[in-house]
Amino acid sequence: MDQSEEVFTLCKDEATRKALFDNLLYAATIVDGQAIVLLTMRADFYGKCGSYPALAAAMSDYQLLVGPMTEDELRRAIERPARLARCEFEPWLVEMLLQEVEDQPGSLPLLQFTLMELWGRREGRRLTVAAYKAIGELQGAIKNRADDVLGQFDATQRDLCRRIFLRLTQPGEGVEDTKRRASFGELVPAGADPVAVEAVIRRLADARLITTEGDPKKAGAVSVEVAHEALIRGWGRLREWIDADRVGLRIHRQLTEAAREWEANRRESSFLYGGTRLAVAREWAKTHRDELNALEAEFLAASRRKRRRKMVALAASILVMMALAIRGWEWLSHVVDKDVMEARQLALESRLPEAIKVLEGVQSRLEPGFIFYSLRRRVASALELYKKKEEKRKAQGEELKAQERDLKFVDALDEARLAGAARAKETGGLYDWKAVISEYQRAFREHGIDIETLPPERAAELIRAKPQRIREKLAAALDDWAWRAGPPKDARLRTIARGADPDPWRDAIRDAVTKGDAPALRQRAHDPDVARQPVITLDRMGNSLVQAREFEEAVVLLRQAQRLHPHDFWINHDLAVALHLAEPAQYDEAIRYYTVAIALRPDSSTTRSNLGVVLKDKGRIDEAIAECGEAIRLDPKFAWPYNHRGRAWAAKGEYDKAIADFGEAIRLDPKYAMAYNNRGGAWYAKGAYDKAIADFGEAIRLDPKLAPAYNCRAWLWATCPDEKYRDGKKAVDSATRACELTDWKDTLLFDTLAAACAEAGDFDAAVEWQEKALGLLTKGNEQYRKDFDARLTLYRAKKPYREESKAR
Repeated sequence: MDQSEEVFTLCKDEATRKALFDNLLYAATIVDGQAIVLLTMRADFYGKCGSYPALAAAMSDYQLLVGPMTEDELRRAIERPARLARCEFEPWLVEMLLQEVEDQPGSLPLLQFTLMELWGRREGRRLTVAAYKAIGELQGAIKNRADDVLGQFDATQRDLCRRIFLRLTQPGEGVEDTKRRASFGELVPAGADPVAVEAVIRRLADARLITTEGDPKKAGAVSVEVAHEALIRGWGRLREWIDADRVGLRIHRQLTEAAREWEANRRESSFLYGGTRLAVAREWAKTHRDELNALEAEFLAASRRKRRRKMVALAASILVMMALAIRGWEWLSHVVDKDVMEARQLALESRLPEAIKVLEGVQSRLEPGFIFYSLRRRVASALELYKKKEEKRKAQGEELKAQERDLKFVDALDEARLAGAARAKETGGLYDWKAVISEYQRAFREHGIDIETLPPERAAELIRAKPQRIREKLAAALDDWAWRAGPPKDARLRTIARGADPDPWRDAIRDAVTKGDAPALRQRAHDPDVARQPVITLDRMGNSLVQAREFEEAVVLLRQAQRLHPHDFWINHDLAVALHLAEPAQYDEAIRYYTVAIALRPDSSTTRSNLGVVLKDKGRIDEAIAECGEAIRLDPKFAWPYNHRGRAWAAKGEYDKAIADFGEAIRLDPKYAMAYNNRGGAWYAKGAYDKAIADFGEAIRLDPKLAPAYNCRAWLWATCPDEKYRDGKKAVDSATRACELTDWKDTLLFDTLAAACAEAGDFDAAVEWQEKALGLLTKGNEQYRKDFDARLTLYRAKKPYREESKAR
């Protein structure tokens, strides 16, 4: 069975197709059968056989894949038929044919057609190169023949030719287009002259472009098909006709097959089109009326009549149903109105889920159909409205939750930054920032951005997804974290900050901080455009100047920023910090701006604790104690306010209360090195020297870089009223370490080192260090000058420091 792919292209009835395959399989497999079944099929249709398991199994067991012919096979296929007909080829003609055909898929039909043309143009018994050139060679032979024939037709005949070829073509769906067989009657358009159509078919057949089969004297007995599928692939004009309306061609083929099936079943109405198929066919027919043959036109007309009868019957049944249901509808309408009003009241009370539930219950009771359409529409409109409102409420709720999470995130980062500011002042800027860094790590990790493990690009991407205000705050926290972490981790943190917050000004600040370029920061602070920068940029600039210990520049910039943004918490806070750290410290101004910051964020325990420190340094001890007490009330588990209040108690001479507060700070934060150091000072003041030495030692163990602890311990060993605790050598070693940690820049540490050298008997060194201490005195610590002068006089007189009445 040659060209068995036509089972798929021409047969549209699945039952018929399956029956054919079953019969072929039966004939091929029956015991002692006399038939051998051989199918040839194009490879692009092979996969369709998989839908028929028995056929697929048989083909898998007995398949032969026919590949392209070799050159020798092609030569024999060309030469042997000519030899049998006692013809010969002119030299080089066979080589020319082979050159055209070789490695050209699908060229065999073209070769067949070309050889037929050469046979028709032979010179005696000789096939010539001249004839080959005249027909347009292999690629042009069939095209030229078709164009020549088409050119001989008038306009009417050309249109008939186009329609004939389109009907003889089966458009492929995922495969190549193929030829199809059609009866003569199918090719005659409704209202056309059959004689004119027959004349065109005869001329096409004479030109060997199509073939006809059957007895022309019997009605419907003549079938027509394209002579060569090569014509479908190789004739450009036919390709243009097909591609111009491929979708419409498929609709037409389906209509043709449906009309034939209707005719074959004695025009049974169940085979007529309806619904979508009728709508699609009618729409196509509006612009292709002349393409329909008589049977197709009758089929569409019958389909339309059937649809009209159905609509009339439906309308009648609806009228009967409406007459029967009118009373019930009125009652149901009343019930529905009542439920809709109930739902509306629930919605007004912001009880949207309950309103939706009521309406969904009503909707479930309304059956489908025309009668209840208006009621369903009424309920559906209200239901749709309330669902949209509920979705909006939920979305707003989720948005609010996201905003709350972001604000908590920022608050956690702010607390870490506040803690860093507090400890910087508490330790004179000498502090191991592990605790503050740990707070930053924890805050980012708990809010889904693990800075330590995520690639920098991904971390920056997550931050960029936040609203701008939150994004800027997170980048500011990363900048602060980078400064505290120092090399090499600071580079990675600033890379993330740059990716999350790509702002030219803030990037310039990051560059200056990375390089330790204080002049660049000062230059930026004096830029004329600085006042036009957003508050976040001014805050980063001011904070960076404080970190660079450029307190005077920080105060000038932050005062300007505070005038522009008087209600920004961080501007007021950082201005207070800069005023407190400046030399001399401007306590009253620092207190003022801390007070403003507290008014902006009343629940900040850290800010109140910081205010307590400034009040203590100013000498307003009772106010300092009260402010730290309020900080403790706000957060009883926060260690720092206890430590700060302990310092205020100590300044007041209430050492037992001071020791109690220092102890509570240590209980809440066992690694709080400065609390141990301060409690050591209180023990020293009470004369409990062993406990003092133990606390100083624990402070140093917890933070080996805590210079105040080394200094306090050195002072005890150098000046203790109890002689058995004095040790000049230990005092010198401990005081020297304190000076090393501060790069030999702290006047009070030089004072301690001088006392240590005097206790060790090295009075020349004591004099030298005391003079350096006096030389470093600034306006901020001028109150020490009288004591320093007195000690210098002692050391020059070769006397150690023995003022047992004073405790430092």
